[in-house]
Amino acid sequence: MSCMGKVCRKCQKNNHFASQCKTKAIHDIAQPQEESSVSDEEFDIGSVTQENKDGSEVYYMADVEGIDVNFKIDTGAQVNILPYHLMKGMKHRLHQTKAKLKTYTGTAITVKGKTDLAVNGQKHEFFIVDDKHLTPILGYRLAKKFEVIKIMSVTIKEYPTVFGGLGKNHTKFKLINRSSLTSH
Repeated sequence: MSCMGKVCRKCQKNNHFASQCKTKAIHDIAQPQEESSVSDEEFDIGSVTQENKDGSEVYYMADVEGIDVNFKIDTGAQVNILPYHLMKGMKHRLHQTKAKLKTYTGTAITVKGKTDLAVNGQKHEFFIVDDKHLTPILGYRLAKKFEVIKIMSVTIKEYPTVFGGLGKNHTKFKLINRSSLTSH
């Protein structure tokens, strides 16, 4: 089935279906700055999911304030998330926040607050959520800092044999222009 002329149900743009849409799924996470400023800063989260035991997700075990926590790596997330029940053994004060977190489906997640937690001995900001079924999320920045992920770039010049002739069609075609055919 061709998508040409169709409108995406996700972004309302033309010529693609929602299943192929490149727009970010979540964009409604806003955290006001600590000062009395009126401006807001927005954060995106790629997904917030429940535990998935089939092995299709990527996880990273980290020491959080002396407790082993299994984080889902989410390169689409700009913030780190920890369910409140995992904080109960930690002696940290939650700071109020007006941040709003939503899943990719638009379901609101109750944010209890935010705090700085020592992860592998280094302090990092976490949003604490009130849902014991949500998986702890290690966002893009922290995953990159801990070298859980690496950004790789490959150039065509570095590997000419791999990319040689890429995009070229070496088959010769003959185009025939028939003046008797008219377009409608």
